[in-house]
Amino acid sequence: MAQYNVSDIIHSGFVSEVANGRVKVSLFRPEACGGCQMKDYCGGDNDERQEFEVAANGYQVGDEVQLLMSTSTGLRAVLVAYLVPFAVLLLSLIAGLEMGLTEAEAALVSLSTTGLYYILLKMMSGSIKNHFSINIQKLQTHE
Repeated sequence: MAQYNVSDIIHSGFVSEVANGRVKVSLFRPEACGGCQMKDYCGGDNDERQEFEVAANGYQVGDEVQLLMSTSTGLRAVLVAYLVPFAVLLLSLIAGLEMGLTEAEAALVSLSTTGLYYILLKMMSGSIKNHFSINIQKLQTHE
């Protein structure tokens, strides 16, 4: 059984897909996020299913598992997904206004710049995944 710290973020779920050494784990947000300290920042209050893809072998579809993520990894995700784009939006808006653009033009530039940030983030998602470690462990079933 994997070791974890008290400050780790732990979510239960089930394996929904297995392919090429990768496991897709599905969990329902209300169960997963109900007790999580980060739910207010990531939008964890809605009812949609959340899926995580983890590199792992030895799992089958339907296995009950736990996902373990350090709090620092969660904070890093919030930084990349929310705080950096907000800073890009704000700084590009201020820069546009300082360059003499009208408010509408500066707003359009800042929204476009933020959109470009998210496009680049999506394009780099493969390399970014390497910086976020999510561990998986099979739950013991008592039959």
